[in-house]
This record gives sequence, C-alpha cells and structure tokens, in this order.
Amino acid sequence: MKDHRQLAHYVAFGLLLCATTYAQASPPPPLSVTLGQKHLQLIDHQGRCALSEPDQSLRVLEMAWPCQFGPDKHGNARVEMFNNTPIVLVMRNEREPAPGTNCLAQTQALRLIKGKLEASVRMDTAGCGYGADQKVYVGLFDW
Repeated sequence: MKDHRQLAHYVAFGLLLCATTYAQASPPPPLSVTLGQKHLQLIDHQGRCALSEPDQSLRVLEMAWPCQFGPDKHGNARVEMFNNTPIVLVMRNEREPAPGTNCLAQTQALRLIKGKLEASVRMDTAGCGYGADQKVYVGLFDW
C-alpha cells in the first residue's frame, strides 16, 4: 500500500512538471517591430495579414492571417541590416492536411529605405520553420 502511495506521488509530481513546462514552452509570436523610427504592427484585416503603420495607414500583405514577424533567438522580431537598411520578414506557415507532415511557408520582406517602407514580392517554400538566413531578407529585393 505504501508503495502505491509513493508511486502516486511520483506520478502527480511528474504531471505537475510536464504541465508547467508545457505552459511555458510557446511564447507568443512577434507581431510588432520598430524599423528606424517606425513602429509597425501586424493585424488581422478581413482574414488577411496586414501591417498597421504609425500614420494609421494599413498595408495588406500577400498572405492570409495569422502571420508573424520572423523571430530572433529570443522570440522578438528579427531585424537584419543590409547597406544601412533595416529589413524584417513577415511569415506564415500552414500545415498540409493529414497524413502529410509538410508545410507551405509564405514569406514577404519589408524594408525601410530612404525613410519609405517597401514590401517585397511573396516567396512560397515548403518548410515548417520560421528561421531564415540573411539571403532571404536581402534576396527578395532589387538593390
């Protein structure tokens, strides 16, 4: 009987640890960023991913909602600098229906060049992650 109680305590403790770890495992995706002096926010606009700019203007991007900024290793929006130009990626991943295990990833870059915000064309790839190297940030624009 004592062994059963002890086992029950170990199981309860293990479940508590798992629940705590799961609750802390997924930080919210980055939905805001500052490029230069512009604070930008991603929002849902009639089912589309849209960028809300400081002057209250709205720029609808080439992907559905939900979307997010490409994250850095701390979970914040990752900003890459190239030729003194800040660039950020907006990304969306959609899993294919079961039994498939792949994703369709949509990526669109935004840059602040000469004080003006410019969006790239959208790039579609197969992959389930939100990581990208600098070539993706830079390569979606003509320089």
